[in-house]
Amino acid sequence: MDLDRNLVDQEKNNANLDKVWNRLPEDQKSNRLIIHLVYNIYMNRIDRALDIATYLVRTDENYKFPIPDRIHIAEYLKMATNLISKKIIDGYVYLDNIDDFRARILIDKLRTEIDKNREYYREIFKDWLPKVSIRSGYPPCIENIIRRISSKENIGHYERLVLGMYMINIGKSIEEIIELYRPLPNFNEKKTRYHLEHIKDKNYKMYSCEKIRQLGLCVADCKISNPLRWKAL
Repeated sequence: MDLDRNLVDQEKNNANLDKVWNRLPEDQKSNRLIIHLVYNIYMNRIDRALDIATYLVRTDENYKFPIPDRIHIAEYLKMATNLISKKIIDGYVYLDNIDDFRARILIDKLRTEIDKNREYYREIFKDWLPKVSIRSGYPPCIENIIRRISSKENIGHYERLVLGMYMINIGKSIEEIIELYRPLPNFNEKKTRYHLEHIKDKNYKMYSCEKIRQLGLCVADCKISNPLRWKAL
């Protein structure tokens, strides 16, 4: 997807805002929102991306593409994890919130495009990351993962791995780290302990900031090369 570079530059100051659509001018509003949607998917902020995508599919006829009234459970679980109160017959989930699922399909399509062209999007959004002026606690990428877990979000594999590697590399005990994962919706203490002990036994080194960016987990311009070089001031 080729984004309008002029609009990208114009929207830089609106980056990282909740309910960003309330801050945008009506001129090319949907084109501006797509930029923010792509940015949040690139940054792996799927909760915020879902808010934007839902707004788009509800307000812009161009995004009201047809979808079936049911979808196979395997396909459904690629885009959503909650099956509570869903009608399931013969392996198919019947969709009761069409706009929500249409938004998830839009995000899934864009994520595939972004994953194929991460260098392009890294260049596009290089000035969008918030600058860090005061350092406290953990590095922003780690703080963001902890915040999402505390909000009971079902974070991905690499976020779990990065958090475990970081905490083990700074000397936290397995028991301390397990407590960080406990709020996860699908928390399993036995599996969590196994993976953390594997990281420790194999002496996994912490990913560099470059690798963190490639994974879409970087959330700020920290001016460091590795999260382990972060020092609170």
